[in-house]
Amino acid sequence: MSNHDISPIIDAGNGYSRVSCSCGWTKCVPPAMQGSLYKCVGGHLGGIQRKRNAPEHIWTRGVRTEAGCLEWTGALTEGYGKTSIGGKDILVHRLAYELAKGEIPGDLTVDHICRNTKCFNPDHLRLLTAVDNVMAGEGPAAQNIRKTHCPQGHEYDRTWISPNGRPSRQCSICQAAADKRHKEKRKNK
Repeated sequence: MSNHDISPIIDAGNGYSRVSCSCGWTKCVPPAMQGSLYKCVGGHLGGIQRKRNAPEHIWTRGVRTEAGCLEWTGALTEGYGKTSIGGKDILVHRLAYELAKGEIPGDLTVDHICRNTKCFNPDHLRLLTAVDNVMAGEGPAAQNIRKTHCPQGHEYDRTWISPNGRPSRQCSICQAAADKRHKEKRKNK
């Protein structure tokens, strides 16, 4: 059994495309199978099959947006692109980073600079620590850490450690007012 090289997909009209093998054999491919890499197997006794385990197949599964994102068009998990290689599920943005820029150290995560979790454009990805990745995001923790003033407009100017050991930022003006109200309440009992 021999394997041959397959040419890129060529538009055959009517939504179908044509895949050609180096030995001259061709096959029409319906729209649902476009965007895949193919391999010729068994001297065409097995026909042309999709290459499902090639990491490089991800580059054929994206749509470019106006913002320059390369959005994954395949399966998603919690908003992130997902593919399977060798029977193992892999997040597409991590695979794209590794293919384009190299290995991801174990203590770092891949951050989407564009904030688009479907994007796997390597130019939109960077490595950050888990804490820095959370802080770069738009979640509640990130939003709260960026606050510099209390709801009344006073600057947070001190840190208090709660009984559970978590630090809490406070403004001394509001805390003094709360302490005064608490003393008044206790005095009037």
